[in-house]
Amino acid sequence: MQKTFLDVFEVKGPVQQETETERKDEVLKKEETFEEKLERLFGKNSLEQETEEAEEGETETAPERQRFKIENKEQLFWVMKKYRKIMEEKLENEAVAEKEIERIKNWLEKENEKLQQRLDFFAGLVEEYHRTLLEQDPKKKTLTTPYGSSKLRNLGPELIYDDERLIAWIEANTEEPEKYINIKKTPNKQRLKKDTEIVDDRLLVFKDTGEIVEGIAVLPRPPKFSIEIDVEEPKKERREG
Repeated sequence: MQKTFLDVFEVKGPVQQETETERKDEVLKKEETFEEKLERLFGKNSLEQETEEAEEGETETAPERQRFKIENKEQLFWVMKKYRKIMEEKLENEAVAEKEIERIKNWLEKENEKLQQRLDFFAGLVEEYHRTLLEQDPKKKTLTTPYGSSKLRNLGPELIYDDERLIAWIEANTEEPEKYINIKKTPNKQRLKKDTEIVDDRLLVFKDTGEIVEGIAVLPRPPKFSIEIDVEEPKKERREG
């Protein structure tokens, strides 16, 4: 018996196709994670895209685009998980950068130490020659070359102060010690906080008298937001001696 086109290529009817589609959708719903669901509803990497746009100053979003908002504990867990992952990546970047910075600093220190020794050697030769000329001619305080100049200047004596002994001597031996002692007046803020209180979120008054304190502005502040993540920082490598 000769095979027909329908025998060779099995054609599924609309009822069978619809049944398989429903089955696939049912499996998809079971296997779909919360993160995949978010990507399906709001677009892949929608949160990261919104963050990038905010950093670039593009705060306005298209009207047709749905903005993600936390509405339940499951979504909160997901966002905190993303936050933790980003924090771990940030700490890892800092650890890598710190390691490279330390390596570059070590290299720079070793290389420049050798170069500084050479600089000191040649500077010593110039200074020795310049001092010899200055002894012969006191006006030779500056030597110029196409590559730089050498200068020798007479310096006055250096004064080394012992502030405590000096203040005691000034107070005991001068008629007007305020001429030689700087007195800086500053409010005792710690004591003021202890003896005062805030009234109506706008006035600072003394607790015992109720007198309003002038010179202090009371600015109400909203609750401070912070996120605490228990993230273990990458271990630092030992510095080789």
